[in-house]
Amino acid sequence: MPLSTSAPGFTRSTHHFNTRDPDAPVLSRRVLERHNHDHHGRTVTVSVGEMNALTHANAAIDDTWRILNHGSGNQERHVKRTEAEAFKRTVVVYDQNRNGHFDYDAARTAARFQAGNCDQMAVVNAALLATSSLQQPVSILVARDVGHTFVEVGDSRATNRTVISDAWPEFGRAMRRKDFSLLGENPETVARFVPERRPEIREELLRGDKASQREVNQQFSRLRPRDPIGGPRLLDKVLRDERLYIQPHASSNLGVSYRGDDRHGDFRRADQNFTERQFRQRLRDSGIDPGTGAPRPRAAVPEPIATTVPLRRTTTHDHNYADTPPRRRARANSFVDRFRNIRL
Repeated sequence: MPLSTSAPGFTRSTHHFNTRDPDAPVLSRRVLERHNHDHHGRTVTVSVGEMNALTHANAAIDDTWRILNHGSGNQERHVKRTEAEAFKRTVVVYDQNRNGHFDYDAARTAARFQAGNCDQMAVVNAALLATSSLQQPVSILVARDVGHTFVEVGDSRATNRTVISDAWPEFGRAMRRKDFSLLGENPETVARFVPERRPEIREELLRGDKASQREVNQQFSRLRPRDPIGGPRLLDKVLRDERLYIQPHASSNLGVSYRGDDRHGDFRRADQNFTERQFRQRLRDSGIDPGTGAPRPRAAVPEPIATTVPLRRTTTHDHNYADTPPRRRARANSFVDRFRNIRL
């Protein structure tokens, strides 16, 4: 599907992901494109290299979601779920990576702030794939006519049998290049990663140092001093002023499945589907109730807090203080002292 700013809900297809069997398959085409006949069942035989790429890419997509667990700053449902925290952190990440490079440092920065748009999703995904046991060329591509960044496994200069790994869509899965719908007319390669087995990179991205909420707030306030610092008021502003997307997937046919070449002893299978456990988690990550398939309701925006008269400690100069019993005076002064010691 092309870039989308609107999408149907899942309310008519909830039985597909509510079987109570966590390992039951959820067919993406029946849930995400239930009325679109362009998405139909079809099986394609792929080479051993393509199957390896598909398998590793799906694992890298899942890890990318764990690392950037606040989601995308321009995916509407992620922004709503986090009350614009995904947007706020993404603004900070772009500022921290001012040179615009797609490299390991950029992946570390995105992982530290745990959010990002397709640029950050791609660089984290690429770093995971390049340092895995896959040992295939990994590139980051930009489709400027589409406005999207994604990862390619394999070298398209030498073969047309490459695999696309795109973690940005809400239900993104790995697929062949020819099955990818956001490729554009002439995507530009902006970074190439030399494959090198380094499992410590994955551990660093998953479990390395993370930015504190205080640091995120400080950086965002510096960059956007006129914006609310967070919560419902920032969310309302982002929903009103920013261009946001609802992008469930990026496949031209969710029904395509891949099988290894039996003649070469490869009996593996891969597809664009999920287990029920995986699909329900993706729903939660997108702010959708797995039980109903509907977006979780937003909390109401609170009314502004009314200005109150500041507490003033009673002194011997106050009117009628001398008439106050000593024990009551002691209790009142003790309460005011405790209140003043609270750090707001």
